[in-house]
Amino acid sequence: MRKAIFPIVVIIVLILTSCYSMMLENEIQFFQEYLEEQKGEMTYDKALSMWGKPSEIAHGDEIFVATWEHNIFKSKSVATRSMGSSRSGDRGWILHVTFDKETKKMTFYNFYNW
Repeated sequence: MRKAIFPIVVIIVLILTSCYSMMLENEIQFFQEYLEEQKGEMTYDKALSMWGKPSEIAHGDEIFVATWEHNIFKSKSVATRSMGSSRSGDRGWILHVTFDKETKKMTFYNFYNW
């Protein structure tokens, strides 16, 4: 009986994993489309209300770049991440948004997920 149940359980787990992965890809695509629509529209204040205080801000002469980072699952080992890739066990995203200093509106963004 146990031998008959094991393959069924494995198939169910694989199906659920696949569905979750597809859902996550759709959410990421939707988020990137949203960000694209917000170029020239989203203000820094709106970004603050949506994502909270950025983890980092870099200032230039005419622009500033705010960075938000979110780790969903964090492995116990130290992660070495470079632009969207990390050790297995980590999951999250990093968002760099460039704002015009005068208007405080978004001019550019980079979004990486891992």
